[in-house]
Amino acid sequence: MGSPSHSEIKADAAIPVASLTEYFCERYGTTVTLVDAKVASEGMSDDTWMVDVETPTGVEELVVRRYRSGGALREETDSERHFRILRGIPSDQIPVPEAIWFESEPAVAGGPFFVMRRVHGRIVVPWSNDGREFLAAAGRGVLGEQFVTTLADIHGLDWRAGGLEFLAAEAEGEGADDAAHRVAAMRAVVERYKLEPEPVLADALGWLEDNTPEQIRTGFIHGDYRTGNIVWGEDRINAVLDWEFARVGDPACDLGWLLCRTNRMGSDLACYMLERERVLELYHRHAGWVPSEQSLKFWEILELVRNTGLWLSGEFNYVSGATSELTLARWSYTLPNMRGMLLDALEEA
Repeated sequence: MGSPSHSEIKADAAIPVASLTEYFCERYGTTVTLVDAKVASEGMSDDTWMVDVETPTGVEELVVRRYRSGGALREETDSERHFRILRGIPSDQIPVPEAIWFESEPAVAGGPFFVMRRVHGRIVVPWSNDGREFLAAAGRGVLGEQFVTTLADIHGLDWRAGGLEFLAAEAEGEGADDAAHRVAAMRAVVERYKLEPEPVLADALGWLEDNTPEQIRTGFIHGDYRTGNIVWGEDRINAVLDWEFARVGDPACDLGWLLCRTNRMGSDLACYMLERERVLELYHRHAGWVPSEQSLKFWEILELVRNTGLWLSGEFNYVSGATSELTLARWSYTLPNMRGMLLDALEEA
């Protein structure tokens, strides 16, 4: 195998071109060249890099997702588990990127990472003006319906078989009592990351403990299903992204998050796409059931607590020196808005 060349690569400075080139040479079993490498996003949890690799048979368009230790809510995520979930989801049932390699050795890229094949399409920032315009228009067509029916299909996956069967051991003792376990987990998050007393969060956690709903169904949950985690095609969903929070539990959780006010700020449309009644109608038609209003209210408030806890963890990680990412530092300025939305939801409950 020859020595890899990377002197002429167009690459962002944050990407370790030399070590990644060596890694890809080993994976392909031949000399390959990185011809382009750019940072696609520095997310709340992980970094995403778009990498083009020239091989003897052509250019491969890949995505590298690197685990970042200073990201938000690190205790809820695991890079290898995320990779295994992507590999385990049957792509003939749910559109997902093809995950091809996982690397645990942090020396290669500064942390564990996995590699996926790139899926083309549009990824929107939902709260941007362009994003809102696109989603409102898409919601009036076939994409709005697919957004809901794809979630129902996710909830219908057989997680006890195939590549997802490892989730059965995780779910034992928790999957059928999802609400109580999630409330306990969120209380631990708030206690770990709060920098000052959090009376609104304390009130919300008490309300959740007093209003835990009956779990009607147990299924596979995405954990962060929203319009910003979709690759949109012209007339279909090309891929569902960001499965790091997936688990077995109450499917009402995903619906509560989809309907949550943090996903429709300044809009009456759920995820800036569909009216609430339309979401529930489509879900019921496709899945054959729909959670109760009591259950949806519980999960919406829990997701508001979780979202606020996410913001707390970002603020804490920046203040403690675990990260220098300014995006997380700016979260501290929007925490009052998060508390305000949670308080409004409690008053309406």
